Amino acid sequence: MGKKIQKQLFYKHAQFLTPEQQTLQVMFTKAISAVPIAQRGESSSSVTPTGTGGAWVRLVNSPRHYADFSFGVLVLYSPGIHHMVINLAAAEGKDELDVSKFPPPTGKQFMETPLYFAIKDNHIVLIQSKALRAPDLERHLNWLFEIAGVMEPEQHIVLSDAIPQSTRKRLEKEPVRKIQIGVPLVEQSTAQAATVLSADAPTSLAIKDKVASVSKVALGKGIDVLKGFLAPKALEALKFDDLAQAHDIEVNVEIRVVGRRKKASKDEQIREQGESENRLMGALMRELRNVEDVDFLHIETEGGGHLHGGELRVQVEKGIDSSEGVLDTSHAFEVMRKWLVDLIGQHTIELD
Repeated sequence: MGKKIQKQLFYKHAQFLTPEQQTLQVMFTKAISAVPIAQRGESSSSVTPTGTGGAWVRLVNSPRHYADFSFGVLVLYSPGIHHMVINLAAAEGKDELDVSKFPPPTGKQFMETPLYFAIKDNHIVLIQSKALRAPDLERHLNWLFEIAGVMEPEQHIVLSDAIPQSTRKRLEKEPVRKIQIGVPLVEQSTAQAATVLSADAPTSLAIKDKVASVSKVALGKGIDVLKGFLAPKALEALKFDDLAQAHDIEVNVEIRVVGRRKKASKDEQIREQGESENRLMGALMRELRNVEDVDFLHIETEGGGHLHGGELRVQVEKGIDSSEGVLDTSHAFEVMRKWLVDLIGQHTIELD
């Protein structure tokens, strides 16, 4: 076995658009049984990880079920794509290295670095790659469940962050006094957003009606932040369609909690203010679930304490066995399983 590679493990939990009796794990197990591997490929013409257009295929490979967990590997490939090969021996008299195209072997395709995941009930752990991130898995699972017939067309699943229990308890004792955010408003133009949405957005009209209209005009961290705080009607009034045409607009949000809290017993006050703070933070992190680095989020609590965005997520770095730079799938599954067992057993996470 080769050396260990340090990888970030991210915890997410499934949230449903409408109340759902089945868990994410039950849906996944049913879908894998219903859709054979030859029919499991989701074709997408959206922008590729390397920024070039073309037809790409996503599918869940290597599904496993053991120790009451379900596992899988999300893979991505483009049929017929060639890889570029560079010759490190410079030709005499040339100040450059020769580059050529290398076709895949007959009957095979080159694939991007995969994403590994483990599911237990509505809990999920991910090992992401540069090519495949949490939003890719979220979109693919929604597609897979719908074609497998295990999810109603009007249903939709979101893989959201969970606030660590230590942070939740801290917010109960030290309520939020101020939230500060400073990020670009728009990072994708209307045309770019339309490309992503047309390829990956749910097809159900019922779902589209429930998604804030701001999602249909532009994409950006600033918009995600505002979606966590404002109602859909307030977002529409901001006319993002016009703002998307402008450049260098930054959202600087400062939210202060003012006024005195009502008199109540100490236990009741702690419970009520804790629930309020966690609902606010939960709504914000749900909208920011696809943002890679949330350390632009700064929170000041009563008493002068400070939190940054990273403290509102659950993640850890672990060593995974590898061979020639490729992760050992079985070991990756086991490391994710053990970590999730610890998270649940140690009450690091607590779902509402």
